[in-house]
Amino acid sequence: MKNDRINYLVVGTFVITAFAVLIGVLFYITGNTGEKEKYYSVYNNISGVKRGTPVTFEGYRFGQVVDIKPQQTDNGVVYKIIFSVDKGWKIPADSVSRILASGLLAAIVIDIKQGVSKDYISAGGEITSKPGGNIMKVISNMAADINQITKNGLKPLIDNLNQSFGDGLPQIMDKLDNLLNQLNASAGALNEIMNSSSKDKVVSIINNTEDASKNFAILSDKINHAVTSMNKVIYNTGTLVDSSRPDLIIAIKELRTSMEIISQNIDTIVHNMNATSRNMNEFSRQIRQNPGLLLGGAKLKEGEAGKHE
Repeated sequence: MKNDRINYLVVGTFVITAFAVLIGVLFYITGNTGEKEKYYSVYNNISGVKRGTPVTFEGYRFGQVVDIKPQQTDNGVVYKIIFSVDKGWKIPADSVSRILASGLLAAIVIDIKQGVSKDYISAGGEITSKPGGNIMKVISNMAADINQITKNGLKPLIDNLNQSFGDGLPQIMDKLDNLLNQLNASAGALNEIMNSSSKDKVVSIINNTEDASKNFAILSDKINHAVTSMNKVIYNTGTLVDSSRPDLIIAIKELRTSMEIISQNIDTIVHNMNATSRNMNEFSRQIRQNPGLLLGGAKLKEGEAGKHE
């Protein structure tokens, strides 16, 4: 009997110890250990938020929601969410809290985005709230939009297509049959053209076309070479003109000087040329009259001698 009491005492002690350890682990997991400070934020919609919802600061969990108080206002119902966080945590005055769900299977959290202000919110103060990103809400809105598009856009379009094709489908099928018949006839004509003799001609034409294409490519290369050579000649000519420009200027100046001298003495030159022309005419006349003058000459008369002296 005494041993049974000892066994009961040992078992009871073990159960109580295990229960205490479990309570301690639960408190540790839920973040209720240590000293806490309370803050609050006000939201218009708190879908998915409840007591025990984690509160994070830039993703780091440091508290949880402890109470939710609905409040009636002139603009409707708002929700005051009170959460406790680790004591001594400095939250800048321009920080904002948002209700977030990072993924489809992720839990809802209230995340506080750190501000840049050097002033800090006192314990029990309000942290400015901001609408957050709720993936499930976005998906729900997208589903509603898709349902609306299907109902108001796709369904009438499909009905119109069914009506249009239902009325004109026989005509469309008749046109398709005619088109297929024409294609078959064209294929038969093409087979008749491509017999053994015509096939050789077609192959010859294709070969000649290929040869002409090759010759045209060679001609194009030659033309390009000729154009390149002509460009070089033009460039060399321009270089030659540029290098000979001083000599050309000097020659033009000298030619201008010569033309001025000739212009000044042109009357004398013309007079001498006229006299020379008359003397040649006289000389040729005397030779025609007396060819012997070229051999023996003639004596001058006394009057003529004195005249020439």
